[in-house]
Amino acid sequence: MRIEKCEKCHKRYSVVEIGGRMPGSKESADITCPHCGNTFTERSNGAFKTSPLPDDADSQSV
Repeated sequence: MRIEKCEKCHKRYSVVEIGGRMPGSKESADITCPHCGNTFTERSNGAFKTSPLPDDADSQSV
């Protein structure tokens, strides 16, 4: 899992790559912000699942 920050609404969300077990078959896959719907593409062997993070996720310590 990784955390992205939307370029449009500036909110954070998690991105998980699902699948991706076939080397050499990368294709463009959409990553869509679950807050505003802004989409960008990234090369992947699978697909991406996004989930919104709470607004206070930035202020939580690990």
